Amino acid sequence: MASGPEGAPVATVAMPCHPVPDGTVGTAPRESPELPEFEVLGMHDFEMDVVEHSSFPGLPPVEGRIRLRVHSVADPGLPVLAQGSNGDSSGVSWKEVPAPAAEGIFPRMAFVSAWVFEGPVSLVRCRLDGPEEEDLLFWSNVDFRHFGGVGSFQAQEVGGDLRMYGLLLAVDEVSDAGERDQILSWLGLDWAEVPLFSMLEPQFAGAREDGFSGAAAWGLVRDMHALYRDHGQALASAHAGRQEQWQARRAEALANPPRPQDVNVFFWRPDGTPPGKEGGL
Repeated sequence: MASGPEGAPVATVAMPCHPVPDGTVGTAPRESPELPEFEVLGMHDFEMDVVEHSSFPGLPPVEGRIRLRVHSVADPGLPVLAQGSNGDSSGVSWKEVPAPAAEGIFPRMAFVSAWVFEGPVSLVRCRLDGPEEEDLLFWSNVDFRHFGGVGSFQAQEVGGDLRMYGLLLAVDEVSDAGERDQILSWLGLDWAEVPLFSMLEPQFAGAREDGFSGAAAWGLVRDMHALYRDHGQALASAHAGRQEQWQARRAEALANPPRPQDVNVFFWRPDGTPPGKEGGL
Protein backbone atom coordinates (compact mmCIF):
# COMPACT_ATOMS: atom_id res chain seq x y z
CA MET A 1 0.00 0.00 0.00
CA ALA A 2 1.39 3.37 -1.01
CA SER A 3 0.21 5.34 2.00
CA GLY A 4 -2.19 5.03 4.92
CA PRO A 5 -5.74 6.37 4.69
CA GLU A 6 -6.26 10.08 5.25
CA GLY A 7 -9.48 11.97 5.96
CA ALA A 8 -10.53 15.50 5.10
CA PRO A 9 -8.95 18.22 7.28
CA VAL A 10 -11.21 19.03 10.21
CA ALA A 11 -10.92 22.78 9.60
CA THR A 12 -12.01 22.56 5.94
CA VAL A 13 -15.62 23.44 5.15
CA ALA A 14 -16.94 22.63 1.67
CA MET A 15 -20.24 23.02 -0.15
CA PRO A 16 -21.64 22.85 -3.70
CA CYS A 17 -21.83 26.18 -5.52
CA HIS A 18 -25.31 25.36 -6.86
CA PRO A 19 -28.19 23.09 -5.86
CA VAL A 20 -27.46 19.49 -6.80
CA PRO A 21 -30.13 18.05 -9.16
CA ASP A 22 -32.10 15.16 -7.71
CA GLY A 23 -34.12 14.15 -10.77
CA THR A 24 -37.18 16.27 -9.96
CA VAL A 25 -36.03 19.53 -11.57
CA GLY A 26 -35.33 20.16 -15.23
CA THR A 27 -37.05 17.01 -16.50
CA ALA A 28 -39.82 18.84 -18.41
CA PRO A 29 -39.29 18.97 -22.19
CA ARG A 30 -37.93 22.21 -23.52
CA GLU A 31 -40.31 24.41 -25.50
CA SER A 32 -39.77 24.79 -29.22
CA PRO A 33 -38.28 28.14 -30.24
CA GLU A 34 -40.71 30.79 -31.44
CA LEU A 35 -40.59 31.15 -35.23
CA PRO A 36 -41.13 34.41 -37.13
CA GLU A 37 -44.21 34.92 -39.31
CA PHE A 38 -43.16 33.37 -42.62
CA GLU A 39 -44.78 34.14 -45.96
CA VAL A 40 -44.84 30.71 -47.54
CA LEU A 41 -44.31 30.77 -51.33
CA GLY A 42 -43.99 27.06 -51.98
CA MET A 43 -43.60 23.72 -50.29
CA HIS A 44 -41.92 20.40 -51.09
CA ASP A 45 -42.36 17.16 -49.16
CA PHE A 46 -39.87 14.32 -48.97
CA GLU A 47 -40.17 11.01 -47.13
CA MET A 48 -37.18 9.16 -45.74
CA ASP A 49 -36.32 6.37 -43.34
CA VAL A 50 -34.19 7.46 -40.39
CA VAL A 51 -32.43 5.68 -37.53
CA GLU A 52 -31.54 7.59 -34.36
CA HIS A 53 -29.67 6.45 -31.27
CA SER A 54 -31.81 5.73 -28.24
CA SER A 55 -31.43 8.01 -25.23
CA PHE A 56 -31.01 4.96 -23.00
CA PRO A 57 -28.28 2.31 -23.15
CA GLY A 58 -29.54 -1.13 -24.06
CA LEU A 59 -32.67 0.05 -25.87
CA PRO A 60 -33.17 -0.39 -29.61
CA PRO A 61 -32.63 2.63 -31.85
CA VAL A 62 -35.45 5.04 -32.65
CA GLU A 63 -36.33 4.39 -36.29
CA GLY A 64 -39.13 4.98 -38.75
CA ARG A 65 -40.24 6.98 -41.77
CA ILE A 66 -40.48 10.75 -41.44
CA ARG A 67 -41.69 13.60 -43.59
CA LEU A 68 -39.17 16.31 -44.43
CA ARG A 69 -41.10 19.42 -45.50
CA VAL A 70 -39.13 22.25 -47.12
CA HIS A 71 -40.95 25.59 -47.10
CA SER A 72 -39.85 28.20 -49.63
CA VAL A 73 -40.56 31.53 -47.93
CA ALA A 74 -40.05 35.21 -48.58
CA ASP A 75 -37.08 36.82 -46.86
CA PRO A 76 -38.37 37.49 -43.31
CA GLY A 77 -35.83 40.28 -42.82
CA LEU A 78 -33.98 38.71 -39.93
CA PRO A 79 -30.82 40.56 -38.83
CA VAL A 80 -27.70 39.43 -40.68
CA LEU A 81 -24.54 38.81 -38.67
CA ALA A 82 -21.54 40.75 -39.97
CA GLN A 83 -18.76 38.59 -41.35
CA GLY A 84 -15.23 39.30 -40.16
CA SER A 85 -12.17 39.05 -42.39
CA ASN A 86 -11.31 35.69 -40.86
CA GLY A 87 -14.73 34.21 -41.62
CA ASP A 88 -16.20 34.31 -38.13
CA SER A 89 -19.53 35.98 -37.34
CA SER A 90 -18.25 38.49 -34.81
CA GLY A 91 -16.51 40.84 -37.21
CA VAL A 92 -13.51 40.85 -34.88
CA SER A 93 -10.59 38.48 -34.76
CA TRP A 94 -10.55 36.46 -31.53
CA LYS A 95 -7.05 37.78 -30.83
CA GLU A 96 -8.47 41.32 -30.67
CA VAL A 97 -11.08 40.50 -28.04
CA PRO A 98 -9.85 41.59 -24.60
CA ALA A 99 -9.93 39.05 -21.80
CA PRO A 100 -12.61 39.64 -19.14
CA ALA A 101 -11.55 41.57 -16.08
CA ALA A 102 -10.32 39.39 -13.25
CA GLU A 103 -13.20 40.04 -10.89
CA GLY A 104 -13.93 37.72 -8.00
CA ILE A 105 -12.65 34.17 -7.81
CA PHE A 106 -12.49 31.94 -10.86
CA PRO A 107 -12.76 28.17 -10.34
CA ARG A 108 -9.95 25.79 -11.25
CA MET A 109 -11.07 23.01 -13.56
CA ALA A 110 -10.76 19.55 -12.04
CA PHE A 111 -10.71 16.49 -14.29
CA VAL A 112 -11.80 13.38 -12.39
CA SER A 113 -12.42 9.84 -13.62
CA ALA A 114 -13.28 6.95 -11.32
CA TRP A 115 -14.09 3.27 -11.22
CA VAL A 116 -16.50 2.33 -8.42
CA PHE A 117 -16.09 -1.23 -7.14
CA GLU A 118 -17.90 -3.23 -4.49
CA GLY A 119 -17.76 -1.82 -0.99
CA PRO A 120 -18.05 0.81 -2.31
CA VAL A 121 -14.40 1.43 -3.07
CA SER A 122 -13.47 3.95 -5.74
CA LEU A 123 -10.24 4.04 -7.71
CA VAL A 124 -9.84 7.62 -8.88
CA ARG A 125 -7.58 9.43 -11.31
CA CYS A 126 -7.64 13.22 -11.17
CA ARG A 127 -5.74 16.34 -12.11
CA LEU A 128 -6.18 20.09 -11.90
CA ASP A 129 -5.80 22.33 -14.91
CA GLY A 130 -2.33 23.74 -15.43
CA PRO A 131 0.80 22.45 -17.17
CA GLU A 132 2.60 21.90 -13.88
CA GLU A 133 0.02 19.46 -12.55
CA GLU A 134 0.35 15.68 -12.60
CA ASP A 135 -2.23 12.90 -12.70
CA LEU A 136 -3.00 11.49 -9.27
CA LEU A 137 -4.28 7.98 -8.63
CA PHE A 138 -5.87 7.11 -5.30
CA TRP A 139 -8.26 4.81 -3.50
CA SER A 140 -11.32 6.18 -1.69
CA ASN A 141 -14.16 4.78 0.39
CA VAL A 142 -16.48 7.37 -1.19
CA ASP A 143 -18.89 6.31 -3.92
CA PHE A 144 -17.81 8.79 -6.60
CA ARG A 145 -21.07 8.31 -8.50
CA HIS A 146 -22.61 10.60 -5.91
CA PHE A 147 -20.55 13.55 -7.22
CA GLY A 148 -22.39 13.27 -10.55
CA GLY A 149 -24.65 16.26 -9.91
CA VAL A 150 -21.90 18.54 -8.61
CA GLY A 151 -20.84 20.88 -11.37
CA SER A 152 -18.81 23.11 -9.08
CA PHE A 153 -18.01 23.41 -5.39
CA GLN A 154 -16.03 25.53 -2.99
CA ALA A 155 -13.91 24.89 0.09
CA GLN A 156 -12.32 27.07 2.73
CA GLU A 157 -10.67 27.02 6.13
CA VAL A 158 -11.79 29.49 8.80
CA GLY A 159 -10.05 32.74 7.97
CA GLY A 160 -8.40 31.20 4.88
CA ASP A 161 -8.73 31.80 1.16
CA LEU A 162 -11.74 30.50 -0.70
CA ARG A 163 -11.07 27.73 -3.24
CA MET A 164 -13.48 27.03 -6.10
CA TYR A 165 -13.49 24.08 -8.50
CA GLY A 166 -15.31 23.28 -11.71
CA LEU A 167 -15.76 19.52 -11.81
CA LEU A 168 -15.58 17.42 -15.00
CA LEU A 169 -16.43 13.89 -13.89
CA ALA A 170 -16.53 10.48 -15.59
CA VAL A 171 -17.53 7.46 -13.50
CA ASP A 172 -17.88 3.78 -14.37
CA GLU A 173 -19.48 1.26 -12.01
CA VAL A 174 -17.68 -2.11 -12.11
CA SER A 175 -19.57 -4.99 -10.49
CA ASP A 176 -17.80 -7.92 -12.19
CA ALA A 177 -14.73 -9.16 -10.29
CA GLY A 178 -13.02 -10.30 -13.49
CA GLU A 179 -13.40 -6.88 -15.09
CA ARG A 180 -12.19 -5.26 -11.87
CA ASP A 181 -9.04 -7.38 -11.78
CA GLN A 182 -8.40 -6.63 -15.45
CA ILE A 183 -8.54 -2.88 -14.80
CA LEU A 184 -6.25 -3.16 -11.79
CA SER A 185 -3.78 -5.32 -13.70
CA TRP A 186 -3.66 -2.74 -16.49
CA LEU A 187 -2.78 -0.10 -13.88
CA GLY A 188 -0.27 -2.32 -12.09
CA LEU A 189 -2.40 -2.56 -8.94
CA ASP A 190 -3.79 -5.40 -6.82
CA TRP A 191 -7.18 -5.63 -5.13
CA ALA A 192 -5.45 -7.12 -2.07
CA GLU A 193 -3.63 -3.79 -1.62
CA VAL A 194 -6.79 -1.76 -1.06
CA PRO A 195 -6.37 0.07 2.28
CA LEU A 196 -8.52 -0.72 5.28
CA PHE A 197 -10.73 2.36 5.44
CA SER A 198 -12.70 3.70 8.36
CA MET A 199 -16.46 3.27 8.24
CA LEU A 200 -16.99 6.53 10.11
CA GLU A 201 -15.63 9.13 7.70
CA PRO A 202 -14.66 9.64 4.06
CA GLN A 203 -11.03 8.63 3.54
CA PHE A 204 -8.55 8.26 0.70
CA ALA A 205 -5.08 6.84 0.18
CA GLY A 206 -2.57 7.10 -2.63
CA ALA A 207 -2.45 4.10 -4.95
CA ARG A 208 1.22 4.61 -5.88
CA GLU A 209 4.39 4.69 -3.79
CA ASP A 210 4.93 8.28 -4.92
CA GLY A 211 1.26 9.13 -4.53
CA PHE A 212 1.75 11.88 -1.96
CA SER A 213 4.26 13.98 -3.87
CA GLY A 214 2.97 17.34 -2.72
CA ALA A 215 1.13 18.09 -5.96
CA ALA A 216 -1.50 20.81 -5.65
CA ALA A 217 -4.17 18.36 -6.83
CA TRP A 218 -4.03 16.63 -3.45
CA GLY A 219 -5.72 19.78 -2.14
CA LEU A 220 -8.59 19.02 -4.52
CA VAL A 221 -8.75 15.44 -3.20
CA ARG A 222 -8.93 16.63 0.40
CA ASP A 223 -11.56 19.23 -0.50
CA MET A 224 -13.72 16.65 -2.29
CA HIS A 225 -13.65 14.44 0.78
CA ALA A 226 -14.53 17.43 2.94
CA LEU A 227 -17.47 18.07 0.61
CA TYR A 228 -18.61 14.47 1.03
CA ARG A 229 -18.13 14.60 4.79
CA ASP A 230 -20.29 17.73 5.02
CA HIS A 231 -22.90 16.87 2.37
CA GLY A 232 -22.47 13.18 1.55
CA GLN A 233 -25.95 12.16 2.68
CA ALA A 234 -27.57 14.82 0.50
CA LEU A 235 -25.34 13.90 -2.48
CA ALA A 236 -26.25 10.22 -2.11
CA SER A 237 -29.96 11.07 -1.89
CA ALA A 238 -29.76 13.28 -4.99
CA HIS A 239 -27.97 10.50 -6.89
CA ALA A 240 -30.69 8.03 -5.91
CA GLY A 241 -33.33 10.49 -7.12
CA ARG A 242 -31.61 10.90 -10.48
CA GLN A 243 -31.34 7.12 -10.87
CA GLU A 244 -35.02 6.66 -10.01
CA GLN A 245 -36.03 9.29 -12.56
CA TRP A 246 -33.76 7.71 -15.19
CA GLN A 247 -35.27 4.26 -14.59
CA ALA A 248 -38.79 5.71 -14.87
CA ARG A 249 -37.97 7.38 -18.19
CA ARG A 250 -36.36 4.18 -19.47
CA ALA A 251 -39.44 2.14 -18.51
CA GLU A 252 -41.63 4.68 -20.30
CA ALA A 253 -39.46 4.41 -23.42
CA LEU A 254 -39.79 0.61 -23.32
CA ALA A 255 -43.57 0.74 -22.86
CA ASN A 256 -44.07 3.45 -25.49
CA PRO A 257 -41.17 3.37 -27.96
CA PRO A 258 -40.58 6.86 -29.33
CA ARG A 259 -40.74 7.55 -33.04
CA PRO A 260 -38.62 10.02 -34.97
CA GLN A 261 -40.29 13.38 -35.52
CA ASP A 262 -41.15 15.03 -38.82
CA VAL A 263 -38.85 17.88 -39.84
CA ASN A 264 -39.72 21.33 -41.21
CA VAL A 265 -37.12 23.43 -43.04
CA PHE A 266 -37.68 27.09 -43.95
CA PHE A 267 -35.61 28.33 -46.89
CA TRP A 268 -35.17 31.82 -48.35
CA ARG A 269 -32.61 33.85 -50.29
CA PRO A 270 -31.30 36.82 -48.30
CA ASP A 271 -30.48 38.74 -51.52
CA GLY A 272 -34.17 39.04 -52.34
CA THR A 273 -34.17 36.57 -55.25
CA PRO A 274 -37.47 34.69 -55.14
CA PRO A 275 -36.96 31.00 -54.30
CA GLY A 276 -37.19 28.66 -57.28
CA LYS A 277 -35.92 31.12 -59.89
CA GLU A 278 -32.72 29.16 -60.54
CA GLY A 279 -34.18 25.74 -61.09
CA GLY A 280 -34.26 24.69 -57.44
CA LEU A 281 -35.59 25.73 -54.05
